[in-house]
Amino acid sequence: MHDANQADLEAISPTICLVDDDPMIRELFSRVIQRSGCQVLVAFDAADAESVLAGGQVDILLSDLNMPDATDGEQLLKSVKTTYPNLPVCMMSADWPPAAREKMLEQGASACLAKPFSTDDFTQLIASLEW
Repeated sequence: MHDANQADLEAISPTICLVDDDPMIRELFSRVIQRSGCQVLVAFDAADAESVLAGGQVDILLSDLNMPDATDGEQLLKSVKTTYPNLPVCMMSADWPPAAREKMLEQGASACLAKPFSTDDFTQLIASLEW
């Protein structure tokens, strides 16, 4: 576990793969992630995320749970945990019923983040992960 604050994250500079189907959300959260001192690679769906992950430069995956394409965030989580079992995967959603959050954690998610999130929220999340 990294005990990091924003200055520590800037020194470590983990690379986050951000997956969200909404271009405005991708732009907004990319800025939040960059302000926290992390590098960000964006993906617009699960297939795009798999391509980004295949590049081998990702430390943490941050994916939207609800995406309209055939492969949603839950299916992406299952696929990623099979192919990259040690990669921390954080799921995000605007709506987290307790059962959905519990299900994602049981399926291997490292954390579940509520949208929208602040730079401080994101920095605390990254500091809590092992990567």
